[in-house]
Amino acid sequence: MPEAIYALDTAENKEYATTKYRYTYSSLTTPEQTVEYDFLSNKTEILKETPVPHYDRERVEATASDGTTIPISVVYRKDKKKAEGQPQALHLYGYGSYEEPIGAWFWIIS
Repeated sequence: MPEAIYALDTAENKEYATTKYRYTYSSLTTPEQTVEYDFLSNKTEILKETPVPHYDRERVEATASDGTTIPISVVYRKDKKKAEGQPQALHLYGYGSYEEPIGAWFWIIS
């Protein structure tokens, strides 16, 4: 996959006798894309997408008091990221109840 943090799901394809598999791809900075993979040619084609420029993402880790490593996905505007060590505004959102994490998909909070 093109990004380290992403979510995949199957997509509908009404052609049953086909050598192609359709799925949706989304990440923290990529809205859902419909993608088709051709098993014969080993090629992938993006059928539908909505680009969102100027955003980047990275995976960082924090260490809990018991030593457990906790992965954290961070999304930010490239032009707003400050130098290492400089104070930075942050909107923290998380969920982990019932062992159900938040997936790494694109989501607009209005």
